[in-house]
Amino acid sequence: MQTRKVVVVGNTATGKTSLINRFVNGAFQPNADPTLGIDIATKVLRGPSGSVKLQLWDTAGQERFRSLVASYLRDSSGCVVVFDMTNSQSFHAVTEWVDEVKKERGDDVAMLLVASKSDLESQRTVSTEEGSYLSEQLGIGYLEASAKTGCNVEDIFVRLASMSYQT
Repeated sequence: MQTRKVVVVGNTATGKTSLINRFVNGAFQPNADPTLGIDIATKVLRGPSGSVKLQLWDTAGQERFRSLVASYLRDSSGCVVVFDMTNSQSFHAVTEWVDEVKKERGDDVAMLLVASKSDLESQRTVSTEEGSYLSEQLGIGYLEASAKTGCNVEDIFVRLASMSYQT
């Protein structure tokens, strides 16, 4: 069985850990503790062409851990860049995160931009159009997801696993 290393990056409190927990454990923890350094989770995806083990690297979004991200990106086949659709500051940081990934991996990595917390539509500060436009400018895919409801969470990782076979 092949293993795919997927690194999940983005500002602190954007929902990275919650998205991973929902995908791996099928559960939502409303008050997840901030990640310190790195946490790694795994899940096997089974498909018509076989199985793939996803190794999900949950990175800390705090500035003090930022310098470690480059080392986590080494040997990765996929990257999820997460922003919180209710926090425009996290959206404005997306380009920096993507630049960091491309600096370390070039175009040799499958990448998706994910707007988290789609269940908080009434608190949205970043429109679907803004997220979609930015993803087009960056040349990466775009999804909106909610760890709370589970909406699109599995799609993120299934899509990324599929894309990683093409890089």
